[in-house]
Amino acid sequence: MFLKMCYTTFLDNDVITLDVLKSMTENDFKDIGILSFGTRRMLSLAILQLNEILDLSSSELDVSILSSAHSDSSSTSSSSAPSSSRKISPTVEVSSLEQPMHQSTPKSKRSFSYTDSMHFPIVRMLNEHPEGPIILKALKEKKYLSRSEHCVMMRIVVTFLTHHCTMYPTAAQKEALARAIVTELPELKYTGESDDEEPLSDDTTGDSLKKKGGTNLEGHEHFYNKGHGCIEYRLKTVRLSLPQKDKKRKRMRINLGGNSEEQPEPTNVTPSRDLQEEIEFMKYHPPTRENSTSLKRAFRATHSHRRIYISQKTPSITDVVNNYPRLRDMPELIHIEFELMFPGKGGEFLKKWGSYYRERLISVAKHESKSIQALVDGVDPGNGDLCALQVLVYMLHKSKRAKGDGKHAATSRSATFNYLLQFRPVGSDVDSEAERKGEEYTQPFLLCLRMVNQLSQFFIVGDRMTIPAGETLVEAVDVLFKVHYIFNVAYAIQLEDVYEFLAVNVFKIVKQKIVKPQLARLASALATTNINHP
Repeated sequence: MFLKMCYTTFLDNDVITLDVLKSMTENDFKDIGILSFGTRRMLSLAILQLNEILDLSSSELDVSILSSAHSDSSSTSSSSAPSSSRKISPTVEVSSLEQPMHQSTPKSKRSFSYTDSMHFPIVRMLNEHPEGPIILKALKEKKYLSRSEHCVMMRIVVTFLTHHCTMYPTAAQKEALARAIVTELPELKYTGESDDEEPLSDDTTGDSLKKKGGTNLEGHEHFYNKGHGCIEYRLKTVRLSLPQKDKKRKRMRINLGGNSEEQPEPTNVTPSRDLQEEIEFMKYHPPTRENSTSLKRAFRATHSHRRIYISQKTPSITDVVNNYPRLRDMPELIHIEFELMFPGKGGEFLKKWGSYYRERLISVAKHESKSIQALVDGVDPGNGDLCALQVLVYMLHKSKRAKGDGKHAATSRSATFNYLLQFRPVGSDVDSEAERKGEEYTQPFLLCLRMVNQLSQFFIVGDRMTIPAGETLVEAVDVLFKVHYIFNVAYAIQLEDVYEFLAVNVFKIVKQKIVKPQLARLASALATTNINHP
């Protein structure tokens, strides 16, 4: 133990008792000849730790510490104390002071270990850290943290965690830290509910939540929940600096057999005679004013068969449109199909974007990084939708591209936006533009024919074909989101978090099994942003 070694080397020679030791400061250590700043600091922190976690009034503990120190003094030669300039947390456990900060202490060598129900003093640790007061001030003023502020806070609290519980804390310890964060800093709690809907009553039992469409989140899950959350992600980043011998080996997932759920038998995708007649009617009758109602009726009648066909055969967008060509020349069928898949959810984006999300996204952007702030500086009120959409993409940007030659290539924020929306001058042939699209754009995206200072007409580019998507950006984004579900196609990996944010927070068609920290942070920031509508 570092404190024991220093006691035998320096303190015992000056007849310093335990009571005197508990009250000594760094200046006192300097007066008795300990010139190394690192050694004095480590002594001070070790004494502080002892005062906090040990019951020094117990005579048995006093005797064990002092007797151990005196017994070692006879066999320990007086040598200069090791100097160190690294900083140690005031609450690091005494036994861990012997080892480098980045190493984990073997369980068998711990002289003290926090229990899983330990209390983490979040506010105190932030106040004691040089950068911590900035975090508390930001929360007090804005009620949320920017991305950079959030990263600073996570660095502080996870450092505290690793100093107490080694580099591999238990799941209960990580959850205790997550709960402590949202308990002492309730502004960071995220329950999945937002101001764009009616709040839940005080009765928040599972049954009432289910009835009202709420969630069972307690508010800390985006910090840690079953191996996910920003605490876990920060720990993985910190562990990268560990020597290979100190890293835990990943467990292999072995299928022992016999316990896996049986897969259901595939349903027959061959339509009945009546359904086939409806499909043929839609295929060979272009829409007119007279047969529009009949086409919609036939489309609804074949919905179940179409979902089975798409889910089991996994056809391309082109194959689906070839079988159901009215999806291309009757865009309203996309809304009908989505509403049949998710009853009551089809109009959520159009209803909430302008009334809730647009102005809040622009407001939150003013406190983010300079590249995001630049999006909203002097924004034209007429381009508010485009600006807010860019903010959403920039804040939930994923800098990874799909695997090509075995490596991931980074994608900039501006390049990522091209996976959502691209512009072409008015007069361009949209079908030719779809044929000439870049090979990297494998998932559906929006193509806009743009006039000077005005957005014109939007099309969805899927495979090498186009589908009309309306004349406004909001309408086009609504259709683009629905197309992914109707045609059963995956999100572009660069926009994965953007679409997931819309699915979870706007459309509310996806249950949150795992709460992604970046999505929860943005949702909380929007919920705590006050917008005064005229």
